[in-house]
Formats: sequence, structure tokens, C-alpha cells
Amino acid sequence: MPTDSLMKCRSHILHAALTTIAVLSLGVTKPAFAAPIVLITARSDIGAVETLRWDAVGRVLDPLAPNPADFLPPSFSVTTGRGLGVGVAVPPPPGPPVVTPPPISPPLVFQTVAPPAGIPTNFGPGDYVLFTGAQFGTFPAPGNPGPLSIRFDSPVSAVGTQVAVDDVLMYQLTLDVYDTLDNLLESFTIAGNSSTDLDDSAAFLGVAADSPIIARIDYRSSEPLRALGINDLSLRHDVIPTPSPLLLAGLPMLLLARRCRVS
Repeated sequence: MPTDSLMKCRSHILHAALTTIAVLSLGVTKPAFAAPIVLITARSDIGAVETLRWDAVGRVLDPLAPNPADFLPPSFSVTTGRGLGVGVAVPPPPGPPVVTPPPISPPLVFQTVAPPAGIPTNFGPGDYVLFTGAQFGTFPAPGNPGPLSIRFDSPVSAVGTQVAVDDVLMYQLTLDVYDTLDNLLESFTIAGNSSTDLDDSAAFLGVAADSPIIARIDYRSSEPLRALGINDLSLRHDVIPTPSPLLLAGLPMLLLARRCRVS
């Protein structure tokens, strides 16, 4: 290659490298402005691309023949049908442990059906309910108030579920929304109610944004020692992998280098 052509090619590569550095620097230093997050109180308004049923965790407690192996650990994960990783965490109940048997149980999943076949709630008949845990055999039953925390491997743009509190008729439900850095983006509180009517009347509490910025949500209630339950989780998200910004920014430089080698 003639010297002047070589120098010109190196100049182009240097220019592309500087441009790459500038683009990446802008990506790092440019402040992120969160898209507005809105409250959603109807499942149909989520625009869900899929629904996560809690029997997907592989353990469903039979209330007529409870098996200790069917209880869940304080934290666990499950993958949706479209490949979204979902992590769940339920902290231990606040205060001293219950020493009089039976203690507050670990989290569990049960299917809500009419007695005597199962546990009735005001979710829909046959719904699988993720439950934070309670002291069974007493009424009202002391329970783990949570919060019930759900984290997504990839941020979502909308999420929601129906929520109910055990052994309390009326209460307040709160949903806290966080970004990938665990910054609190929004909190929403609505009224909730519970019954054993199996009429699908449990309050729906969800959120939506214009872009996928929702990395974690926490459900909690106004009741300090009552268990919390949720049914199917409706999700709007896109987990298709996108090329790395570094790869995209550096592609022109790689092409130029290849051109110089073959010239």
C-alpha cells in the first residue's frame, strides 16, 4: 500500500476511534430521565404479552395434606414462558418469632377453591395464589406482612396482579416501583378488600410506563401482622437481546481496519 494511502486509512481509523469514545462517553454521562409511571387497576389495561401463574414454581401446597417440602424458601426464582427471569423475596416476619406452635409458615403457593377441597378467597376459582405465610389453625391468623418483592432480570414496561390480605375485610394496598439501581420511582396506594366468595373481586394493583424501566416491585399492606397473597402476574416486556452499545459504536472502526488490511 502506498504510504499516503496508509496514512489516510490510519487517520480514518483514529477518527472512528475518537467518535466511538465520544459516543460511549455521552452514553455514560447523559442523565437518565425516567418515563412517567401510571397506576393500573384493571388487568386488561396492562397490555400483557404473557401471564405468570405461580404453579410454575413447581410447588403447590395441598391444604388437606400439607407436605413440608411444598413450602417455599424466603427467596426463589422462576422463568416465564417468554424467557423473563423473575425473582421473588419475602423477608421474615417482623418482631420476635412465634414460639407457640404452629409458627408463621414459610411462603407457599396454593390453589384457591371452595371448601372442603381447598382454601376459599376472593380471587377467581382455581387461581394459584402466592402467599407470604401465616400461623395456620387460628383466626384471625398472624401472618407475614411482607413486603412481597418481585425483581425482573430485564426491566419491564408494565406489571400487575390482584392482591388480598388474609383474615381482614378492608385495608390499604401499596405498590412500590423501583429501577435497576433500586431507586424508588413511584408508590401507589389503593383500597383493598377480602372475602371467601371466590368471585374474582380482589383488587388489581399494577403499573405501566412508556419504556421498560420497572426492575422491581414491592407489594405491602396497611396491616402489620397479616399475610399477603397475589394471583397471576400480568407482564408487558421484551426480552429479545439487543446488541451492546460498545459493539455498535465500535463497528465502523472494525470495518475500517479490515478495509486497510485488504487494501
